[in-house]
Amino acid sequence: MTAITVLPPTDQDHAELHFAAGVPGFPAARSFSVKPWGTEPSPFFLLECHEVIGLRFVAVPPAVFFPWYEPWFGPEVFQAVDAEGPDDVRLLVILTVHSTAEKSTANLLGPLVVNSTTGQALQAVQAGGSGRQHAEHPRGGPAARLPAHRPGKEREVLVLTRHVHQSIVIGHDVVVTVLEVRGDQVRLGITAPKEIQVHREEVFAALTAANRQAATSATSSSELEALKVLKSSAPPDEQRTGP
Repeated sequence: MTAITVLPPTDQDHAELHFAAGVPGFPAARSFSVKPWGTEPSPFFLLECHEVIGLRFVAVPPAVFFPWYEPWFGPEVFQAVDAEGPDDVRLLVILTVHSTAEKSTANLLGPLVVNSTTGQALQAVQAGGSGRQHAEHPRGGPAARLPAHRPGKEREVLVLTRHVHQSIVIGHDVVVTVLEVRGDQVRLGITAPKEIQVHREEVFAALTAANRQAATSATSSSELEALKVLKSSAPPDEQRTGP
């Protein structure tokens, strides 16, 4: 596992983001333009989707508000964005913006990992889901858990019986193998192409809920000014934009 030291985007970072599999909650949203949000200098970015009209997110380098944030990822995350390692990527976190800046939150559970050269991106979950306790961490308050969200109707369930070391194949290239059964816990091994993200259901539900809430949050000039005031009032060690 590798820790990413969070750095702010640079002038060389790509102005387009490309998500091969979309983002949780919006599978059709695969490409976004990235523009500064607000008057210069501003640490905020507006991500506007090309495929889903009206879909946009406000994002910020996490170090602007959370200089201690150093998420851990496995090599599959870097492979998914065609990066050799942490030096080749930058991080952004999606904000859910409210009319009162103190109520605005940052999704630290699912940061955006961006290849600085190509703009290939992935909303990734820290190795082992260790960031869940910080998911949507309101400044000045305790961490808040994301609500579970299951949009649409329940689907019919295919029920299969498997023994240890037996597998099922999904499509042509996803293999799920039963590794161990211990009491009421089952350990699974999953082999899948790098462009297919694999999450526990509760983690995917949390990402979906956070993205849907962030996409519908306000992005008016008044909220932007409130966020700027909140940033400027932070202690000096919380205003750093790099390690």
